[in-house]
Amino acid sequence: MKGRKGAVVAINPSTGEIIAMVSLPDYDPSSEALEEEWKNLAESEDYALLPRATQGLYAPGSTFKILTSAAAYENHLEDTVLEDTGGFEKDGIKVANYNDKVYGEMDLKQSFKVSSNQMFCELAYNMGGDVILEMAERFGINKEIKFDLKTEKSRIEYDKMYNMDAAMVGIGQGKLLVTPLQMAMVGATVANDGIMMKPYLVDSVERANGTVISETQIKSLGKVLDYDTAEFLKELMVGSVEAGTSVRASIRGIQVAGKTGTAENETNKTHSWFVGFAPAERAEICVAVILEYDGTTGGSTAAPIGGNVMKKYLETVGKN
Repeated sequence: MKGRKGAVVAINPSTGEIIAMVSLPDYDPSSEALEEEWKNLAESEDYALLPRATQGLYAPGSTFKILTSAAAYENHLEDTVLEDTGGFEKDGIKVANYNDKVYGEMDLKQSFKVSSNQMFCELAYNMGGDVILEMAERFGINKEIKFDLKTEKSRIEYDKMYNMDAAMVGIGQGKLLVTPLQMAMVGATVANDGIMMKPYLVDSVERANGTVISETQIKSLGKVLDYDTAEFLKELMVGSVEAGTSVRASIRGIQVAGKTGTAENETNKTHSWFVGFAPAERAEICVAVILEYDGTTGGSTAAPIGGNVMKKYLETVGKN
């Protein structure tokens, strides 16, 4: 992370085991250090006491296009072709592509690679608020995550979602906030053929003599997507790493799937996101990375961190 504010969550898609979880800035939790530094920690504008990985709430930006793509596939819109003119404008909403880029005629796969805001606003607008909300809630948004640590609930904060709201949520903006843990679970669900696993930190608890007091039972939270939908999303995410915005998450000799995000917020500095997993066809690790108020793009900063975490983990597993 090189001193950046933010979080990383790494999870085993097939079991829900948390491989690594980091929140920065951090602090020394020893009683002596807390007593000495409490006033500074409590008053700091860095919010070091906030466990960002589980309780930080952020607009997910284009990482949410994973969910919009899932809804599009289920509604038989995967072959939709659009003339990308550089932005979306309807019902008083105006959204430009990143750097006002104009891509011309594109299908969904090409749009996912370049992360066209126009395409995904159009898709979400046409599908409507009910469809986008239903997909989000299937992935756990608006629901509590039962976990070993306290978590904040990811949420969509509309009393009713209209088409214009769906257009914004479809690109990860609007009244939508998620935790890094939530987005790691989104990626892990796609990697695990559409089945979401309950995340856990503690494998087992033992006495000093080795007697096992308790063991965590691996548990499925249910089938979020059918196999074909999950495979379609994997294909999109592999394309993003091989020839799209996520290319800096690539690992030599290993097929990686991923999606970047660059999320606007209340400041003029964007959040940078990456969600991805590897190896793509039988994932051993899924990673979510957010760089808070980083002012960069997910492809330039968050994707390399995600790729590096996955690479180091797979090297370690290989050595064992």
